[in-house]
Formats: sequence, structure tokens, C-alpha cells
Amino acid sequence: MVAMGEREARIGKARVSIVREWGGGVPFAQALRLVEGRPMISNKEADLILQDPGLMAGLIAIFPVWTGTVVAYNAPGKRLGSTIAANGLVIDVPARYRNAVDCALFVNHPNFTLTLQRRGYLIASNLADLVAGFPSADGWFRTDSVTGIPNGENATGSDSKARYFFRSNGSYVGPLVRNLVDANDSGRLITANYGLDCLFGVACVARRR
Repeated sequence: MVAMGEREARIGKARVSIVREWGGGVPFAQALRLVEGRPMISNKEADLILQDPGLMAGLIAIFPVWTGTVVAYNAPGKRLGSTIAANGLVIDVPARYRNAVDCALFVNHPNFTLTLQRRGYLIASNLADLVAGFPSADGWFRTDSVTGIPNGENATGSDSKARYFFRSNGSYVGPLVRNLVDANDSGRLITANYGLDCLFGVACVARRR
């Protein structure tokens, strides 16, 4: 693990200060400790970096990178219950989303806490929201314009707005991971099936406007 300093970066229309970066890879729980409560880059922010050659020139060493966007989903066709447990993580499902099917909960850091309990790590948040029409298999999909999370609208790799999504065949709770490569080597890969002990880079921001 290497701490790599501070920098300012204009990501999309917002000014985001990348205040610390770590390359070389750390597990997810350690990534949360390293950022010390400051927001980890979200899936959308990571996507904007990956699609900007100027930003990538200075930030390439953090990839593949943990994002602060945590998602939770069940196996295709299985309705949401009171919790989703997978990957050593447990998240409570808000009552308004229970019985929903083929969807995913998501929440961005720092709007959740990670606490070690007997049944695994508990992710607690009262700000979890729902992505409807969540993909039931791997493939190219259009994404939500705000979160950058695949929304189940099928696409092809020739569509510049499409992203290639890898998911578990069963349930999953954990962060989205962004990498440099996909089927077209264009930085459009979104993965939601890595274990928490995998080693990925980290970046946090000072502010979002």
C-alpha cells in the first residue's frame, strides 16, 4: 500500500478534491479506515475519471479501485425480505422495499456504517435507495444517469453510454469495484461480486458541490 498525496480534480460539473490516494491495494474494511470518514469516490465519480484521459493520467495507480457505492441484491427472481446477507455482510431492507424483485439497494459512503457483529459485518444506513430493473445476468447495460449503476436496459459495447456489468449468480452485498479494462479495454467494467478481502486501491474526496 502506498499513500500518494493530494490533488484537485474537476469531475463532471463538480469540483472534487482527491485528498488522499492509496495504490497497491487494501481490503475494503481497511479502505474505510484509511479515508477517516471522508467520502470514498462513488461509482459515478470513478466512472467519470475512467472516461477522462486527463484525469486518468494522474489517477491511474488507484485502479482497480474500491468505490464507496455499496449495493445489495438477491438472486434473480427472489423477492427482498427484511435483510440481505451475503459476502460476509448484512444490510437491513427498508420496509418500503420489501417484496420487491429484480432490484438492488444502494447507498454511497459516508451514508452508512460498517460494524463487525457475530453474523458478519452489518451495514447500517437510513439513506439506502432502490435501483429497479437491476440486471439479472452479466452483460452490457445502460446506467442510471445519477449513480452510474446499471439499470437493466440492455445495450451493446458499441454504445459509449453502456457499461459491462459483472454480478453474482446469487445474492451479494458489497461495494462496486471499478477497473481499467472490459471487453473493449475502455474502462467501462463495473463489478459487484468481489469479496471484502480483495486488495484494491482507495481514493477519498474532500467535498462535493
